[in-house]
Amino acid sequence: MNKITENLTACVKPELAVIVYRYKPIEGESSYYLERRDIDDSGKMGAGVPLTEDCISGIAKSFSSTDRLIVHGEIPANMLYADCRPGREKYVWYRKPEKRYIYFIDNLGIPSGSIFIPGLVYKVENRALYVFSYVSKRLTSKTQLYRAPFFNVYTDGKICLGSARVKKSQECTYSGIMEYWEDIFWKSEFSHLLGTNPVRSNLSSLYKILVNTDKEFPVKELLKEKIKVGGLLK
Repeated sequence: MNKITENLTACVKPELAVIVYRYKPIEGESSYYLERRDIDDSGKMGAGVPLTEDCISGIAKSFSSTDRLIVHGEIPANMLYADCRPGREKYVWYRKPEKRYIYFIDNLGIPSGSIFIPGLVYKVENRALYVFSYVSKRLTSKTQLYRAPFFNVYTDGKICLGSARVKKSQECTYSGIMEYWEDIFWKSEFSHLLGTNPVRSNLSSLYKILVNTDKEFPVKELLKEKIKVGGLLK
């Protein structure tokens, strides 16, 4: 994510407004006049004055390449979609079934430990992380998605990111983006259901059976989502 997008999540207040006027002194040609209006602490705009070159330069500096982390590097084979345009960042990737270490809060009565999980599809968009599961051996746009069988996940797949603090890599690579967002999820404590139970039986009971064993995740427990992989790529 670029620094400008990140800064917008902090507390900000409007400072000035730029108004662009267009007029046509000659038929078929357009000219423009730029005006600035300062905004006071109450949110009211002041009188309009011509926009100066110094003001334009100051605004341009906030978009300079020195303040923006440009995504670069080799595109991993498991990356399904990547949009790096500032303000439109979106990434979709998948992981095959694997064993993961999961942290549970004490109140759940489930010991933290390693569990085999199904294949997962992750989506990052608007600084939010979503996760879904899949059972197909090969992913296409028509691959059916299922609810992710985890705590801390809403019924639409959005993850409650909790309190995990993960340091961002100085190298903004595709692999680094995937690792960063996955770490936020997996290094958080699983604590509660967000909505309905995401499996056919009982999630807590299922985890107690699977944790710290070599048992594969029973995919028959998964519940179908209303979307397929292609729906995440639009």
